[in-house]
Amino acid sequence: MANKEISTLPAAAALDGTEMHHGDQSNDSRKVSTAQTRDYVWKKLVTTAGAGLTLATDIITVTHSWHTVDTQAAASTDDLVTINGGEDGMHLFLSAVDSAHSIVVKDGTGNIQCAGDFTMDHVNDVIHLIFVSALSAWLEVSRSDNSI
Repeated sequence: MANKEISTLPAAAALDGTEMHHGDQSNDSRKVSTAQTRDYVWKKLVTTAGAGLTLATDIITVTHSWHTVDTQAAASTDDLVTINGGEDGMHLFLSAVDSAHSIVVKDGTGNIQCAGDFTMDHVNDVIHLIFVSALSAWLEVSRSDNSI
């Protein structure tokens, strides 16, 4: 099946490769492989927002793929050294909860490996990480410094 066809699959496409029908037209069914469905789902990636997290001794524990982060005791700046939680291949997006509370994502100090320290000093700043269990580390995919 060509990529063009994959993009036409409905959002409720089955991951098990079962036959599915498009709309009410029973003659418009097609067998969909797991790999093809995953390709389609990836094109429609939507992250799940978790609760806002507050640093505790430079550590947060993630439960979802998107979190805002605040400094410990509402300090003006705080370091993020270690991220607990996650599983192999999990994508994680983090941003600051408050532009007055800077979060410094530290490179190589704990279990975060990124292209140097990154200070999120605006609510529009975002870092995108992926967890690699073989390294027991969160690796930076990208960052966006959107301070105004």
